[in-house]
Amino acid sequence: MKPISLLKVVTIFITLNFSALCFSYTIHDYVKTLNQNNVTEIDDAISLLPLSLRTYFSIVHTGNGLRGTSPLEPAIISFAPDGSFFVNVGSKNQAEGNVIEILQFNKDKRNIELYSLSFPLKKNSKGLIPIPKVNPPRCLKCHGEKPNALWGNYNQWHGFYGNRHDDRLRNDNIDNFIKFKEVAKNTSPYMYFNFDESNPTSPFQSYSKPSFQITNRPNTHGGYLVSRINAIKMAKQIESSPLYERNKVEIIEALMCINSFDLYKAEDLLKRVGLSEIDIQQLQQDGSNTTNGLIGFDLYSRLNNSDKLKIKREIKSTTFLRYVTGIITKSKHDQKHSLLPKAADYKLYHLIDKILSIPDLSNSNYHGCTMPWVNSISLDY
Repeated sequence: MKPISLLKVVTIFITLNFSALCFSYTIHDYVKTLNQNNVTEIDDAISLLPLSLRTYFSIVHTGNGLRGTSPLEPAIISFAPDGSFFVNVGSKNQAEGNVIEILQFNKDKRNIELYSLSFPLKKNSKGLIPIPKVNPPRCLKCHGEKPNALWGNYNQWHGFYGNRHDDRLRNDNIDNFIKFKEVAKNTSPYMYFNFDESNPTSPFQSYSKPSFQITNRPNTHGGYLVSRINAIKMAKQIESSPLYERNKVEIIEALMCINSFDLYKAEDLLKRVGLSEIDIQQLQQDGSNTTNGLIGFDLYSRLNNSDKLKIKREIKSTTFLRYVTGIITKSKHDQKHSLLPKAADYKLYHLIDKILSIPDLSNSNYHGCTMPWVNSISLDY
């Protein structure tokens, strides 16, 4: 079977992962809804979140931020399916229990914005709830001066329920999880979220009905969305660097081809193209192990045709195809096609349709991208 060309894979990936993004919900929409319903209390505010935001979520029993958490009173991090809006809420018995934390991706500015709503809400002189100030200092301490969305490393989401692989809830605090679920259905804020009552391990998939559907893998799902918005934000920062303008082809090629080990060797160069220490740290513990590639794709999508052609000519290694396609290319033929119907229902992962026609290249003679990262790229001011 003839492999798909690199150009075709890149074009598909860019089209599905960037141009198709529909950022539909904003802090202005939310505050408008709160005002229309004369809301001041946190329970009412949570119940008025869009259904999509109360359907897709991860559960954090041991958090690293300001919010207090425990195995029986965890935090809920919910997210819009397009990755534009994240909400963090928790138990009123824990620290910050009267606060809704919000992370929004601003499509027009290509940056991440943080907001905090403290309850009971206060109204201004016009009797309205005002839009909260963007990026309060208390949030920037963890997220950085140019904020990132923070997530855990793929299959090692420390402090999350489902912290290993998350295709099914395994042995990580499962007893506590079952106890939590028993009280959650009648307890704020958990009662407002869309758990599947027929599945005791929801939002994780049922043991009796395993599937590859990404919506049954909440930590992986959230990680992919975080990777996309972080990538677009970091790409904007890189574009503003004088170094990028003179060496854009080499930089994009490198971002598309590096692996997670190379990221540790490239810290100085990444700083020189405009990324902060927090940016680099987030790349190294990436929610889905793809942010560096997605940065490259986003930068590529904004190039003129001449520069795009240079990229296409430079990246010739099938190693890159393996990197993009991941474990699916290593699966047996029957396994590949059994994954497709379950995964292809979510727009972000329609790339799998094309991946299935790429053969297993694990025995090929290619050994990396045409220009090795760091060692053979000299990018001076």
